[in-house]
Amino acid sequence: MHKAINHPDFASESVLTRDPWSFVELWLKRQNKSEALSFWSQARRFHEAAKYMDVEASPLSLYYSFLNATKALLVVRGATHAENHGVTGDRPAKAKPSLANEAITFKSGGILPALCTYLGESTVTHTAEKYNLKDLLWNVPFVHRAFLHTFRSGPRALHTVRKCLLRKTAIPQGS
Repeated sequence: MHKAINHPDFASESVLTRDPWSFVELWLKRQNKSEALSFWSQARRFHEAAKYMDVEASPLSLYYSFLNATKALLVVRGATHAENHGVTGDRPAKAKPSLANEAITFKSGGILPALCTYLGESTVTHTAEKYNLKDLLWNVPFVHRAFLHTFRSGPRALHTVRKCLLRKTAIPQGS
């Protein structure tokens, strides 16, 4: 569970660290992965900057942190990728600003499709399909509870294991 998702090496030595940023940086240096190290350093700086930003501004910095960490992973693994993000967003011209009106489209190339391919997820079926931001956020586990407090009329997507055990029911699919 605490090893790599792709190509796990369960026989490898486990490492405990208080600072994963420094550990990965050291690993990248030892492996002579200078391009990945550059992306990793940028990811770390964006992450550190987000700690000192207001809650309204920090998500953008964290997005760029995740984006650069993903680029570092793709470079280390030799995964081909275009430099664009691989996802775009828009809102119909006359629509009022709301999560339900923000459309997200997956692109056929870029960082997101390359990450999906690396993780064994298909992107072909999602290319050019539009998703709204409200539906996407509803499905993110660590956002879901806050989402339910904001949009009280929406259905509950995630069930706690404890709740299922108390009821002696199976954990619902997709939970």
